[in-house]
Formats: sequence, structure tokens, C-alpha cells
Amino acid sequence: MVSEYYHDLFIDNGVEKYAITEFTFLAVLLKEKISLNGPFKIEEIKNALFDMSLWKASGLDGLPGSFYQNA
Repeated sequence: MVSEYYHDLFIDNGVEKYAITEFTFLAVLLKEKISLNGPFKIEEIKNALFDMSLWKASGLDGLPGSFYQNA
């Protein structure tokens, strides 16, 4: 469900809304561009989730990091 949400956020009618191109970030290396445009890795998501503060709300839903870490 999360993956689908972010996929739909950046894709519109089969066309990418946001893509990193050679003109977007001139200082970003080609290897970094490929990594940024690549699919999310489970390990990256897990690291981000467990780096969240336990008792601070992460966004508009008002749910603290502990909710996501325990769910």
C-alpha cells in the first residue's frame, strides 16, 4: 500500500511527473542519479522508519514514530 502510494505520487498517466535529468542537478554524479531514480530498497525504508523519533508526529496524520515502528 505504501509503495503504491508513492508510485502514484510520482506517476501520472504512465508518465513520470518528476525525474532526475542531466540538467536537474549538475553536481550529482551519474551513479547517484541512477540510485535516486531507482526503486526503493526495503533496507532503506526500514532504516528511515527506525530513525524516526518515537514520540514526535511525522506528518499530518499525527501518528508518532512508535506507532509505525510497532505496526
